[in-house]
Amino acid sequence: MDEQIKSNLALQIAQLSLDKATLQAQNEQLRTEVERLQKQDEGGE
Repeated sequence: MDEQIKSNLALQIAQLSLDKATLQAQNEQLRTEVERLQKQDEGGE
C-alpha cells in the first residue's frame, strides 16, 4: 500500500511539473504576442 501511495505521488508530481512547464511556455508565448501587438499599436499611431 505504501509503495502504491509513493507511486501515485510521484506520478502526480511528474504531471504537475509537466503542467508547470506547459504554462510557462504558454506564458512566454503570450508575453511575446503582447509585445508584438504593442509595437504594432505604437506603429499605427
